[in-house]
Amino acid sequence: MQINLEQIIQISFQLYKNNQYTKALALLDKAIGVSQSSADYWLIVALCSQKEKMFQKSGFAFKKALHLANNNSEIFGSYAGLLTELRFFKQAENYYKKAIAFAPDNVIHKHNLGLLYFRQNKLNDAISQFSTVLKNKHTFRRSVEFLIKCLVMRGNHDDIERALDILAENLTFDENDSVWLRMYSEILWLKKNMDWDHLYVQAIKDDKFSPKLLFDYINMLFQSEQVDKAERIFYEQFHNFNGYMPEEFIYLESMLAYQRGNADKAYDVLNAIKKEAQLQVSHIRLKSRIFLALRRFNEARELCEYLVSLPSVCQGDYALLASCYKFCGDLEKYRNLYDFDKLVKVIPIVLPDKFIDINLFNRALEEELNAKHQNFNHPLEQSLRHGSQTLGNLFNCDSDLINTLKQSLVLAIWSYLKHLDLQDAHPFNRNNVDEIDFSGAWSVKLSKHGFHKNHFHNDGWISGCYYVNVPTAIDSDGQGWIKFGQMESEETIDDIPDFLVKPVAGCIVLFPSYMWHGTNVFNDSSHRITVAFDVVPKRSVGL
Repeated sequence: MQINLEQIIQISFQLYKNNQYTKALALLDKAIGVSQSSADYWLIVALCSQKEKMFQKSGFAFKKALHLANNNSEIFGSYAGLLTELRFFKQAENYYKKAIAFAPDNVIHKHNLGLLYFRQNKLNDAISQFSTVLKNKHTFRRSVEFLIKCLVMRGNHDDIERALDILAENLTFDENDSVWLRMYSEILWLKKNMDWDHLYVQAIKDDKFSPKLLFDYINMLFQSEQVDKAERIFYEQFHNFNGYMPEEFIYLESMLAYQRGNADKAYDVLNAIKKEAQLQVSHIRLKSRIFLALRRFNEARELCEYLVSLPSVCQGDYALLASCYKFCGDLEKYRNLYDFDKLVKVIPIVLPDKFIDINLFNRALEEELNAKHQNFNHPLEQSLRHGSQTLGNLFNCDSDLINTLKQSLVLAIWSYLKHLDLQDAHPFNRNNVDEIDFSGAWSVKLSKHGFHKNHFHNDGWISGCYYVNVPTAIDSDGQGWIKFGQMESEETIDDIPDFLVKPVAGCIVLFPSYMWHGTNVFNDSSHRITVAFDVVPKRSVGL
């Protein structure tokens, strides 16, 4: 049978656009014998293989495509995307620059190079790159968004004002502007502006509110712990739905009731959603929390066991499952998942070279970190209260001292992993980890009455906290101690911590990212300064 290679490539590309990567690869395999001289063939193989996480095959196909078309900007840019995903940042930068050289008017390549700089916390380079995009195409929205993020993260007064000016120039109350309106309001929140939500308030007054804007605003009120205001605005705007409430707002109403401690109402409201919508993962997660609040522990457990069986399982699903085991009284399974003695470790870091005393190192580190802490509110989506948090990945900044800390933490993490003894099926177990990477790192500076709400880390495998400076209050009544095993939503669910650790300057506390953890309030006038981080196994792929 005659194989029409061009037709196969066209069909495969359509399958790729429809997210049917396996089907596309199966079709492409049929043409392997006649494909040797087609760069387009190898490009679509590379793209589909990347989506299927077949990274070696993807890299091989990209190199084939580049050999056949070494002046094709699309291939250079796509290969740079693979290298970025695999965290080969220097090589990715080189290939993006080659793509731009062959297609200097292509804003996508310039934008993606800006994203690469942003991901590495190279804020000056990222700002320059995104600004270049906007000179050519001012309405390229994604570059506007990331330019603003970079300006806020760099954080000086002029940058913040420039970010607000850019947003103000472009804002309307169109639903498409919901991201920009949220960014504008979040910046004002960070600046401790009491009228951070004034544009949302004005939109309500002028009757310019779309459902999307209302949904975002109520979520922000949730995050700023203004639940009373969120509830009032929700029901004041109820008439705008004209008798029909979108499903996402039914979910929001259920969440409101749950946050207010009214689990019965939360259950009734959530059950009003169509049955097929109730199968959404977000709805199942909320329903499991509601069941726990209603003391319907076995039903919550059944839902959570289903969640951890899904490909979309996240660390929070294991946190919820652990709470189910605890409330069901299945202490054997609870202790297997939350084996505090085995999985929570306090490790002193190795004293870095050039320092004769850990206190001298911590004082130097504290001075550098203090310079990075702006006089900001806590970010809305974060767990800390009464303090500030640095923005971006701290370990990507250009600092010898912070890089020294990072290397010391790596040694401690490998020591932690070396002494783990877990069954193969344990969800925390990762066999044959050759390398680790930090998916995130940040510093937190807590002031008097500061604490962290109970939470987990979806972006990590191992989470940790290095104590740079601890308040003197830690010696009194467990103030400032880190606690484990207590679920969030204290107003709704009656729970207590099962394990507490006293902070020690110069030490890190390491634990699985799926563990509920928070801190007790401390009540003296000194500060608690930490460096927190998430660790993931690094994919080792030969390209």
